[in-house]
Amino acid sequence: MKLPMFCMKSKVMLIGIDVCHAGTNSVVGFVATTNNQFTSHYSDIIIQPKFVEIVKKDLDKCLSKALNDFQTNCGGLPDKIIIFRDGLGEQ
Repeated sequence: MKLPMFCMKSKVMLIGIDVCHAGTNSVVGFVATTNNQFTSHYSDIIIQPKFVEIVKKDLDKCLSKALNDFQTNCGGLPDKIIIFRDGLGEQ
C-alpha cells in the first residue's frame, strides 16, 4: 500500500472513535496509530451511562496514552492528527 505524500513527509497519527449503545450504557471504542507506518496502534474502551458526551469522561486519558506511545515509537509527537468519528446518528 502506498501512503499519501503528506503521510510520508510528516508524522501522522490516525484516530478512530465509535460509540455503541448497549443496555443502560454506551461503549466508546478508541484506536490510534502509534508509528509512522500505521502498523502499530493503541486501543481502549470507555464505558459510561447512555447520552453522556465522551468529552466529559476519559477521552483525554485515551488520547494522552496514545500520544505517549507515538512519542516513544517515533521520537516525537505527531505533526498531524486525523480523527475518524462514527456514531453521530440520532439517539
